[in-house]
Amino acid sequence: MLLLIGFPEDEVKRLKEKYPEIIPISADMEDRVLEEIIKEEKSSENYQVLGEQRMVILHNVPKENLSNLISEIRKEIGRHIIFATSTPTSLKWKISDLMEELLEEDRYFRERRSK
Repeated sequence: MLLLIGFPEDEVKRLKEKYPEIIPISADMEDRVLEEIIKEEKSSENYQVLGEQRMVILHNVPKENLSNLISEIRKEIGRHIIFATSTPTSLKWKISDLMEELLEEDRYFRERRSK
């Protein structure tokens, strides 16, 4: 399952054609816990893009599929995307807190690469 954050509706639709197990995270879901969203397996009725940075949370994706899946999504979207796999800890986090953590990690690694 893929959880998409920050993707406009047209990109969500394109990705859903290839990967049917997608839940787009809408702005109205920002205070919800990741695990609850996964259990419900349904999207928001009124989808509104949450944030400007595209993020993909990969949940229960076999390790051997991760690299190919990430490459395919990057090729399809063609923009900077933050990828993360769900963990027992991240499943308990609110989406807003998880986004903040992923943005902070992304900044850290980008700064290290530029040195």
